[in-house]
Amino acid sequence: MNKNSELTEEKFLTEIEEIDNNLREEVMLFFRPAATCDELAARYNLPRTFPAPSTKPKINSFKDHIYLMRRVFDWYKRRYGEKMKTDFLGNIALSIRGEVYKMSFYYGRGVFYPDCSIETFNKSQKLTSNDGNPPTLNILNLIEGITDDLVKSLTELEIEEILYIFNIGHNAKYRMNSLMDVELIKQAKGNIDAASAHFFSNPSQLGASKWESLQAAEKLLKAYIQLKDINYNNSEKLKEFGHNLKKLKKKAESLGLPEIPKSTLKLIQCSPSIRYGDEKVTLDEAITAHHASLDICWGVANQIKVARRINKNVILHPNRYYVDGGANIWRCIGRNRFVARMLIIENVQDGIIESKTVEFKRNDWKQFFIFNKAKVTQPLEQAYQEILKSEYKNKELAKKIVPFC
Repeated sequence: MNKNSELTEEKFLTEIEEIDNNLREEVMLFFRPAATCDELAARYNLPRTFPAPSTKPKINSFKDHIYLMRRVFDWYKRRYGEKMKTDFLGNIALSIRGEVYKMSFYYGRGVFYPDCSIETFNKSQKLTSNDGNPPTLNILNLIEGITDDLVKSLTELEIEEILYIFNIGHNAKYRMNSLMDVELIKQAKGNIDAASAHFFSNPSQLGASKWESLQAAEKLLKAYIQLKDINYNNSEKLKEFGHNLKKLKKKAESLGLPEIPKSTLKLIQCSPSIRYGDEKVTLDEAITAHHASLDICWGVANQIKVARRINKNVILHPNRYYVDGGANIWRCIGRNRFVARMLIIENVQDGIIESKTVEFKRNDWKQFFIFNKAKVTQPLEQAYQEILKSEYKNKELAKKIVPFC
Protein backbone atom coordinates (compact mmCIF):
# COMPACT_ATOMS: atom_id res chain seq x y z
CA MET A 1 0.00 0.00 0.00
CA ASN A 2 2.68 2.51 1.06
CA LYS A 3 5.78 0.66 -0.10
CA ASN A 4 7.35 3.77 -1.59
CA SER A 5 6.79 5.96 1.46
CA GLU A 6 8.32 6.03 4.92
CA LEU A 7 6.45 5.33 8.14
CA THR A 8 6.59 8.41 10.34
CA GLU A 9 5.48 8.91 13.94
CA GLU A 10 2.32 10.70 12.80
CA LYS A 11 1.46 7.98 10.28
CA PHE A 12 2.17 5.28 12.85
CA LEU A 13 -0.27 6.72 15.40
CA THR A 14 -2.95 7.23 12.75
CA GLU A 15 -2.59 3.86 11.09
CA ILE A 16 -2.34 1.78 14.26
CA GLU A 17 -5.71 3.23 15.36
CA GLU A 18 -7.17 2.37 11.98
CA ILE A 19 -5.76 -1.18 11.94
CA ASP A 20 -6.83 -1.88 15.52
CA ASN A 21 -10.35 -0.74 14.69
CA ASN A 22 -10.48 -2.94 11.57
CA LEU A 23 -9.24 -5.99 13.45
CA ARG A 24 -11.54 -5.57 16.45
CA GLU A 25 -14.44 -7.72 15.25
CA GLU A 26 -12.41 -10.55 13.75
CA VAL A 27 -9.23 -10.83 15.85
CA MET A 28 -9.09 -11.43 19.60
CA LEU A 29 -7.28 -8.73 21.56
CA PHE A 30 -4.60 -11.21 22.62
CA PHE A 31 -3.57 -11.65 18.95
CA ARG A 32 -4.10 -8.10 17.73
CA PRO A 33 -0.54 -6.76 18.32
CA ALA A 34 0.97 -9.49 16.13
CA ALA A 35 -1.69 -8.98 13.45
CA THR A 36 -1.03 -5.21 13.52
CA CYS A 37 2.72 -5.77 13.13
CA ASP A 38 2.04 -8.00 10.15
CA GLU A 39 -0.22 -5.41 8.50
CA LEU A 40 2.20 -2.50 9.00
CA ALA A 41 5.13 -4.59 7.76
CA ALA A 42 3.17 -5.44 4.60
CA ARG A 43 2.27 -1.78 4.03
CA TYR A 44 5.85 -0.53 4.37
CA ASN A 45 7.75 -3.44 2.82
CA LEU A 46 9.38 -4.54 6.07
CA PRO A 47 10.23 -8.14 7.09
CA ARG A 48 7.12 -9.96 8.28
CA THR A 49 8.90 -12.22 10.75
CA PHE A 50 9.24 -10.91 14.28
CA PRO A 51 11.58 -12.13 17.05
CA ALA A 52 10.79 -12.11 20.78
CA PRO A 53 9.55 -8.71 22.06
CA SER A 54 12.68 -8.46 24.26
CA THR A 55 14.98 -8.30 21.19
CA LYS A 56 16.65 -4.90 20.85
CA PRO A 57 16.43 -2.99 17.54
CA LYS A 58 19.59 -1.96 15.71
CA ILE A 59 18.26 1.57 15.24
CA ASN A 60 15.38 3.47 16.82
CA SER A 61 13.56 4.00 13.57
CA PHE A 62 10.48 2.55 11.90
CA LYS A 63 12.85 1.32 9.17
CA ASP A 64 13.87 -1.37 11.69
CA HIS A 65 11.11 -3.98 11.91
CA ILE A 66 12.13 -4.87 15.49
CA TYR A 67 11.66 -1.24 16.53
CA LEU A 68 8.25 -1.25 14.81
CA MET A 69 7.25 -4.40 16.67
CA ARG A 70 8.25 -2.96 20.04
CA ARG A 71 6.31 0.24 19.36
CA VAL A 72 3.21 -1.74 18.40
CA PHE A 73 3.32 -3.90 21.53
CA ASP A 74 3.97 -0.83 23.70
CA TRP A 75 0.99 0.95 22.14
CA TYR A 76 -1.32 -1.97 22.90
CA LYS A 77 0.00 -2.22 26.45
CA ARG A 78 -0.68 1.48 27.08
CA ARG A 79 -4.06 1.40 25.35
CA TYR A 80 -5.52 -1.76 26.90
CA GLY A 81 -3.43 -2.34 30.05
CA GLU A 82 -4.54 -5.30 32.15
CA LYS A 83 -7.12 -6.25 29.52
CA MET A 84 -4.24 -7.53 27.37
CA LYS A 85 -3.56 -10.18 30.00
CA THR A 86 -7.00 -11.71 29.61
CA ASP A 87 -6.50 -15.40 28.83
CA PHE A 88 -8.31 -15.97 25.57
CA LEU A 89 -8.56 -19.72 26.25
CA GLY A 90 -10.86 -18.84 29.14
CA ASN A 91 -11.54 -21.16 32.06
CA ILE A 92 -13.52 -24.19 33.14
CA ALA A 93 -15.08 -25.30 36.41
CA LEU A 94 -13.97 -28.20 38.56
CA SER A 95 -15.15 -29.54 41.87
CA ILE A 96 -12.77 -30.37 44.72
CA ARG A 97 -14.45 -32.02 47.71
CA GLY A 98 -17.82 -30.56 46.79
CA GLU A 99 -16.60 -26.97 46.29
CA VAL A 100 -16.48 -25.45 42.81
CA TYR A 101 -13.28 -23.76 41.64
CA LYS A 102 -12.36 -21.92 38.47
CA MET A 103 -9.36 -23.17 36.50
CA SER A 104 -7.89 -20.71 34.02
CA PHE A 105 -5.70 -21.71 31.12
CA TYR A 106 -2.20 -20.67 30.24
CA TYR A 107 -1.50 -19.78 26.63
CA GLY A 108 1.99 -19.33 25.34
CA ARG A 109 4.13 -20.08 22.35
CA GLY A 110 5.92 -23.39 22.62
CA VAL A 111 5.38 -26.43 24.80
CA PHE A 112 5.22 -26.94 28.56
CA TYR A 113 4.90 -29.91 30.87
CA PRO A 114 1.80 -29.81 33.13
CA ASP A 115 2.47 -30.72 36.75
CA CYS A 116 0.64 -30.72 40.08
CA SER A 117 3.51 -30.32 42.51
CA ILE A 118 2.55 -29.37 46.05
CA GLU A 119 6.15 -28.19 46.61
CA THR A 120 6.04 -25.51 43.88
CA PHE A 121 2.47 -24.33 44.58
CA ASN A 122 2.21 -20.54 44.88
CA LYS A 123 5.82 -20.10 43.78
CA SER A 124 6.78 -18.08 40.73
CA GLN A 125 7.57 -20.12 37.65
CA LYS A 126 9.60 -19.33 34.55
CA LEU A 127 7.58 -20.22 31.48
CA THR A 128 10.70 -20.18 29.33
CA SER A 129 13.66 -22.51 29.46
CA ASN A 130 17.31 -22.23 28.50
CA ASP A 131 18.32 -25.86 29.02
CA GLY A 132 16.68 -27.26 25.90
CA ASN A 133 13.74 -28.76 27.79
CA PRO A 134 10.19 -27.37 27.93
CA PRO A 135 9.35 -25.54 31.18
CA THR A 136 7.05 -27.05 33.78
CA LEU A 137 3.72 -25.41 34.56
CA ASN A 138 2.13 -26.14 37.94
CA ILE A 139 -1.57 -26.59 37.25
CA LEU A 140 -2.46 -25.92 40.88
CA ASN A 141 -1.42 -22.29 40.35
CA LEU A 142 -4.15 -21.96 37.72
CA ILE A 143 -6.95 -22.74 40.17
CA GLU A 144 -8.43 -19.53 41.55
CA GLY A 145 -8.98 -19.41 45.30
CA ILE A 146 -7.39 -22.73 46.19
CA THR A 147 -5.54 -22.47 49.51
CA ASP A 148 -2.24 -23.84 50.84
CA ASP A 149 -4.14 -25.86 53.41
CA LEU A 150 -6.29 -27.59 50.79
CA VAL A 151 -3.37 -28.18 48.42
CA LYS A 152 -1.31 -29.83 51.16
CA SER A 153 -4.21 -32.18 51.96
CA LEU A 154 -4.83 -33.32 48.37
CA THR A 155 -4.59 -37.06 47.83
CA GLU A 156 -2.75 -38.66 44.91
CA LEU A 157 -6.11 -39.58 43.36
CA GLU A 158 -7.36 -35.98 43.62
CA ILE A 159 -4.17 -34.67 41.99
CA GLU A 160 -4.55 -37.14 39.12
CA GLU A 161 -8.15 -35.99 38.65
CA ILE A 162 -7.08 -32.32 38.53
CA LEU A 163 -4.44 -33.11 35.88
CA TYR A 164 -6.99 -35.07 33.85
CA ILE A 165 -9.49 -32.21 33.93
CA PHE A 166 -6.79 -29.74 32.94
CA ASN A 167 -5.78 -31.88 29.98
CA ILE A 168 -9.25 -32.31 28.51
CA GLY A 169 -10.13 -28.65 29.12
CA HIS A 170 -6.93 -27.16 27.77
CA ASN A 171 -6.74 -29.49 24.77
CA ALA A 172 -10.40 -28.94 23.85
CA LYS A 173 -10.11 -25.17 24.01
CA TYR A 174 -6.72 -25.05 22.30
CA ARG A 175 -7.85 -27.24 19.40
CA MET A 176 -11.16 -25.42 19.02
CA ASN A 177 -9.35 -22.10 18.98
CA SER A 178 -7.49 -23.24 15.86
CA LEU A 179 -10.86 -23.74 14.14
CA MET A 180 -12.44 -20.36 14.83
CA ASP A 181 -13.22 -19.92 11.13
CA VAL A 182 -15.97 -22.55 11.61
CA GLU A 183 -19.06 -20.70 12.85
CA LEU A 184 -20.50 -23.62 14.82
CA ILE A 185 -17.20 -24.14 16.64
CA LYS A 186 -16.96 -20.45 17.43
CA GLN A 187 -20.43 -20.67 18.99
CA ALA A 188 -19.53 -23.87 20.85
CA LYS A 189 -16.57 -22.13 22.48
CA GLY A 190 -19.04 -19.56 23.83
CA ASN A 191 -21.24 -22.39 25.12
CA ILE A 192 -18.31 -23.88 27.05
CA ASP A 193 -17.51 -20.49 28.59
CA ALA A 194 -21.17 -20.06 29.55
CA ALA A 195 -21.35 -23.56 31.07
CA SER A 196 -18.46 -22.62 33.35
CA ALA A 197 -19.81 -19.15 34.19
CA HIS A 198 -23.16 -20.56 35.40
CA PHE A 199 -21.40 -22.33 38.27
CA PHE A 200 -20.19 -19.01 39.65
CA SER A 201 -23.39 -16.97 39.37
CA ASN A 202 -25.28 -16.24 42.58
CA PRO A 203 -27.18 -18.49 42.93
CA SER A 204 -25.51 -21.04 40.64
CA GLN A 205 -27.51 -22.10 37.57
CA LEU A 206 -26.79 -25.82 37.32
CA GLY A 207 -29.56 -26.60 34.82
CA ALA A 208 -28.44 -23.78 32.53
CA SER A 209 -24.85 -25.00 32.79
CA LYS A 210 -25.77 -28.53 31.72
CA TRP A 211 -27.75 -27.13 28.79
CA GLU A 212 -24.72 -25.13 27.62
CA SER A 213 -22.60 -28.30 27.86
CA LEU A 214 -25.12 -30.07 25.63
CA GLN A 215 -25.02 -27.17 23.16
CA ALA A 216 -21.23 -27.29 22.88
CA ALA A 217 -21.12 -31.04 22.15
CA GLU A 218 -24.08 -30.73 19.79
CA LYS A 219 -22.44 -27.98 17.73
CA LEU A 220 -19.14 -29.84 17.40
CA LEU A 221 -20.95 -32.89 16.08
CA LYS A 222 -22.96 -30.74 13.68
CA ALA A 223 -19.77 -29.02 12.50
CA TYR A 224 -18.28 -32.43 11.71
CA ILE A 225 -21.40 -33.51 9.81
CA GLN A 226 -21.39 -30.27 7.81
CA LEU A 227 -17.77 -30.79 6.86
CA LYS A 228 -18.22 -34.40 5.76
CA ASP A 229 -21.65 -34.23 4.05
CA ILE A 230 -22.46 -31.32 1.70
CA ASN A 231 -26.16 -32.09 2.09
CA TYR A 232 -25.95 -30.57 5.58
CA ASN A 233 -24.22 -27.33 4.63
CA ASN A 234 -27.61 -25.69 5.07
CA SER A 235 -28.19 -25.10 8.78
CA GLU A 236 -31.89 -25.76 8.26
CA LYS A 237 -31.07 -29.35 7.31
CA LEU A 238 -29.28 -29.84 10.63
CA LYS A 239 -32.51 -29.11 12.49
CA GLU A 240 -33.68 -32.65 11.76
CA PHE A 241 -31.40 -33.84 14.56
CA GLY A 242 -32.84 -31.42 17.09
CA HIS A 243 -30.81 -31.58 20.30
CA ASN A 244 -30.52 -35.37 20.19
CA LEU A 245 -26.88 -36.32 20.71
CA LYS A 246 -27.60 -39.98 19.97
CA LYS A 247 -28.85 -39.15 16.46
CA LEU A 248 -25.94 -36.78 15.85
CA LYS A 249 -23.47 -39.43 17.04
CA LYS A 250 -24.97 -42.05 14.70
CA LYS A 251 -24.79 -39.73 11.68
CA ALA A 252 -21.27 -38.49 12.47
CA GLU A 253 -19.96 -42.01 12.99
CA SER A 254 -21.46 -43.08 9.66
CA LEU A 255 -19.31 -40.34 8.10
CA GLY A 256 -16.11 -41.59 9.70
CA LEU A 257 -16.04 -40.16 13.22
CA PRO A 258 -14.48 -42.63 15.70
CA GLU A 259 -17.05 -44.10 18.08
CA ILE A 260 -18.11 -41.99 21.04
CA PRO A 261 -19.10 -44.06 24.10
CA LYS A 262 -22.87 -43.95 24.66
CA SER A 263 -22.20 -43.57 28.38
CA THR A 264 -20.45 -40.24 27.71
CA LEU A 265 -23.44 -38.89 25.79
CA LYS A 266 -25.81 -39.90 28.61
CA LEU A 267 -23.87 -37.66 30.99
CA ILE A 268 -24.71 -34.63 28.82
CA GLN A 269 -28.08 -35.29 27.19
CA CYS A 270 -30.94 -33.24 28.62
CA SER A 271 -34.14 -31.50 27.50
CA PRO A 272 -34.51 -27.76 26.77
CA SER A 273 -36.81 -27.43 29.79
CA ILE A 274 -33.82 -28.04 32.07
CA ARG A 275 -33.07 -24.33 31.70
CA TYR A 276 -36.29 -23.48 33.51
CA GLY A 277 -35.87 -25.77 36.49
CA ASP A 278 -38.23 -28.50 35.24
CA GLU A 279 -35.45 -31.05 35.69
CA LYS A 280 -33.45 -31.10 38.92
CA VAL A 281 -29.68 -31.10 38.42
CA THR A 282 -27.13 -31.74 41.14
CA LEU A 283 -23.70 -30.10 41.25
CA ASP A 284 -22.03 -33.40 40.50
CA GLU A 285 -24.25 -33.98 37.44
CA ALA A 286 -23.59 -30.49 36.06
CA ILE A 287 -19.81 -30.73 36.60
CA THR A 288 -19.70 -34.20 35.05
CA ALA A 289 -21.66 -32.97 32.01
CA HIS A 290 -19.27 -30.01 31.70
CA HIS A 291 -16.21 -32.26 31.59
CA ALA A 292 -17.84 -34.89 29.34
CA SER A 293 -18.72 -32.12 26.88
CA LEU A 294 -15.10 -30.90 26.87
CA ASP A 295 -13.94 -34.45 26.19
CA ILE A 296 -16.26 -34.78 23.19
CA CYS A 297 -15.34 -31.32 21.89
CA TRP A 298 -11.65 -32.16 22.04
CA GLY A 299 -12.07 -35.45 20.18
CA VAL A 300 -14.38 -34.11 17.49
CA ALA A 301 -12.30 -30.96 16.95
CA ASN A 302 -9.24 -33.17 16.39
CA GLN A 303 -11.14 -35.17 13.78
CA ILE A 304 -12.30 -31.98 12.05
CA LYS A 305 -8.70 -30.78 11.92
CA VAL A 306 -7.65 -34.04 10.28
CA ALA A 307 -10.66 -34.16 7.93
CA ARG A 308 -9.90 -30.70 6.59
CA ARG A 309 -6.62 -32.09 5.25
CA ILE A 310 -8.28 -34.96 3.39
CA ASN A 311 -7.70 -33.43 -0.03
CA LYS A 312 -4.09 -32.55 0.70
CA ASN A 313 -1.23 -34.74 -0.44
CA VAL A 314 0.50 -35.40 2.89
CA ILE A 315 4.00 -36.83 2.60
CA LEU A 316 5.91 -38.11 5.62
CA HIS A 317 9.70 -37.74 5.58
CA PRO A 318 12.09 -40.06 7.44
CA ASN A 319 14.07 -38.62 10.36
CA ARG A 320 11.51 -35.86 10.97
CA TYR A 321 9.09 -35.43 13.85
CA TYR A 322 5.30 -35.17 13.59
CA VAL A 323 2.39 -34.60 15.96
CA ASP A 324 -1.01 -36.27 15.61
CA GLY A 325 -4.47 -35.03 16.55
CA GLY A 326 -4.05 -36.40 20.06
CA ALA A 327 -0.89 -34.32 20.63
CA ASN A 328 1.34 -37.43 20.51
CA ILE A 329 4.79 -36.85 19.02
CA TRP A 330 6.09 -39.36 16.46
CA ARG A 331 9.35 -39.85 14.57
CA CYS A 332 9.18 -41.12 11.00
CA ILE A 333 11.87 -43.78 10.87
CA GLY A 334 11.20 -44.99 7.35
CA ARG A 335 8.67 -45.20 4.53
CA ASN A 336 8.08 -46.41 1.02
CA ARG A 337 5.33 -45.31 -1.38
CA PHE A 338 2.58 -47.04 0.55
CA VAL A 339 3.58 -47.45 4.21
CA ALA A 340 5.33 -45.27 6.78
CA ARG A 341 6.96 -46.70 9.88
CA MET A 342 6.48 -44.31 12.81
CA LEU A 343 7.98 -44.51 16.27
CA ILE A 344 6.39 -42.93 19.32
CA ILE A 345 8.51 -42.28 22.41
CA GLU A 346 5.99 -42.25 25.22
CA ASN A 347 8.18 -41.59 28.25
CA VAL A 348 11.63 -40.10 28.64
CA GLN A 349 12.23 -39.68 32.36
CA ASP A 350 14.85 -40.83 34.85
CA GLY A 351 16.54 -42.86 32.12
CA ILE A 352 13.39 -44.86 31.37
CA ILE A 353 12.44 -45.06 27.70
CA GLU A 354 9.14 -46.52 26.56
CA SER A 355 8.45 -46.64 22.85
CA LYS A 356 6.57 -48.52 20.17
CA THR A 357 6.71 -48.70 16.39
CA VAL A 358 3.55 -48.53 14.28
CA GLU A 359 3.10 -48.82 10.52
CA PHE A 360 0.62 -46.46 8.87
CA LYS A 361 -0.82 -46.88 5.38
CA ARG A 362 -0.72 -43.84 3.10
CA ASN A 363 -4.42 -43.06 3.65
CA ASP A 364 -3.67 -42.55 7.35
CA TRP A 365 -0.78 -40.12 6.84
CA LYS A 366 -3.10 -37.12 6.85
CA GLN A 367 -3.46 -37.33 10.63
CA PHE A 368 0.15 -36.17 11.09
CA PHE A 369 1.41 -32.58 11.25
CA ILE A 370 5.07 -31.55 11.02
CA PHE A 371 6.54 -30.72 14.44
CA ASN A 372 9.56 -28.39 14.52
CA LYS A 373 9.96 -27.54 18.22
CA ALA A 374 13.68 -28.26 18.73
CA LYS A 375 13.46 -27.94 22.52
CA VAL A 376 11.06 -30.87 22.52
CA THR A 377 12.49 -32.97 19.71
CA GLN A 378 16.14 -32.80 20.82
CA PRO A 379 15.68 -34.91 23.99
CA LEU A 380 13.41 -37.24 21.99
CA GLU A 381 16.13 -37.62 19.35
CA GLN A 382 18.66 -38.46 22.06
CA ALA A 383 16.28 -41.12 23.35
CA TYR A 384 15.79 -42.44 19.83
CA GLN A 385 19.55 -42.74 19.31
CA GLU A 386 19.75 -44.76 22.53
CA ILE A 387 17.06 -47.06 21.17
CA LEU A 388 18.97 -47.34 17.91
CA LYS A 389 22.19 -48.33 19.68
CA SER A 390 20.34 -50.90 21.72
CA GLU A 391 18.54 -52.34 18.71
CA TYR A 392 21.74 -52.67 16.67
CA LYS A 393 23.09 -55.12 19.23
CA ASN A 394 20.65 -57.58 17.73
CA LYS A 395 20.54 -57.64 13.93
CA GLU A 396 17.01 -58.97 13.81
CA LEU A 397 15.74 -56.18 16.06
CA ALA A 398 17.73 -53.66 14.05
CA LYS A 399 15.56 -54.36 11.02
CA LYS A 400 12.64 -52.74 12.84
CA ILE A 401 14.53 -49.49 13.08
CA VAL A 402 16.55 -49.09 9.89
CA PRO A 403 14.71 -46.84 7.38
CA PHE A 404 13.40 -48.71 4.36
CA CYS A 405 12.82 -45.83 1.92
